[in-house]
Parts: sequence; structure tokens; C-alpha cells
Amino acid sequence: MVEEHETPTSKRVSAKLDYMFEQLKPFVENGEEVPFSVMQEIFILALTEDHDDDACVNRNLIHSSFEILETLKAKEENDSPLLSAAMLNLLTVVFGNYVTSNNRSIEREMTSFKGLYAINKSQSDTSTRAQEIAKSLWAEDHDRAIRVGEMAQRVYAQMHAEGRSANLPKDAEALRKWIKPVAPPYSQRGGRARKPK
Repeated sequence: MVEEHETPTSKRVSAKLDYMFEQLKPFVENGEEVPFSVMQEIFILALTEDHDDDACVNRNLIHSSFEILETLKAKEENDSPLLSAAMLNLLTVVFGNYVTSNNRSIEREMTSFKGLYAINKSQSDTSTRAQEIAKSLWAEDHDRAIRVGEMAQRVYAQMHAEGRSANLPKDAEALRKWIKPVAPPYSQRGGRARKPK
């Protein structure tokens, strides 16, 4: 079963999230104002993707926006706490949205993987049962006459009789690859099986 940290989204964003938390942690723990440089870095991480064609343009826009904000903060010293508070609110929204959006993606991937896991498990169980049937029938083949193709047909019919048809391949020919690993050497020779005496 796939764990949450193994999903594609988690692999893609977990290092970024860890880094963002580490950048914010000292300021939050000490009740200090988050510097614009840290905010800018988090905005860039949260709002741009490396594989995105517009990433460079967006990074430049974010960078120039923070330069303007730094200039405004320096010019209007009395209003800077309000400016910082407004930016912190925006940072909270961007960061929260980044986390929420990626959590939703991870949940969707986990749901998909659960379905795939169930299908693969069911397919594996059916394949294992097919091999068990083939081994049993070959163990009873004292004349050493049953070839893989014929065994595939017998196993296919028995699997249908057991009610396992939902996970079977479309025909007995396709089932050959499932039972071939357990086939004795004589069953894999070419040509027709010899007639028992």
C-alpha cells in the first residue's frame, strides 16, 4: 500500500514545505515580524513551480513587488506595521492555500492508489490461484502429456467454475503467462503432446 509520503505530490512538495516552516519558525516562535525577504522567498516557493514555463516571469514579478513594498515601508515608517500586517495576512493566505491545495492532491492520489492497490491485489490473488490449480493438475499428470496451452484452458475453465472470472484475462491464451512460471519443463516443449498409452 502506498503511504502518504510516497505520493507524487508529497514527493514534490514536502521538501519545500519543510523549508518554508523552517524559515517561518524562528519569527513565529519569538513573536517577531517576518522580514519581507522571508515572505518573498515563501511567495516564490508557493506560487511558482520549477517546471512551469512562466516560473521565471512570476519570480521576477514577485521580486519586484517586494522591492516596491520595501521602498514603501522605508518611506512611510509610521504605517509600516500596517503594511507588514497586511503582508503577513497575504502570506498566511498564500501559505495556507499552498498547504490545502497540496493536501487535496495527496488525498486524491491516495484514493487512486487505494483503488489501484485493490485491483492489483485482486489480480495477484487470481494469478496465484491460477498457478496453484496448474501445479495441482501437473502433479497429477503422470503421463507428462499436458502442455502449457492445454493447461491454460483447463485452469481458465476451473477459474470460471470457481467464480473468479472477473479478474481473468480475456481468454485462456492470455492466462499462459500466469502459469508458465510453474510449468514443468516437459510442458513447455513445442509440438503436440504425445498420446497416453
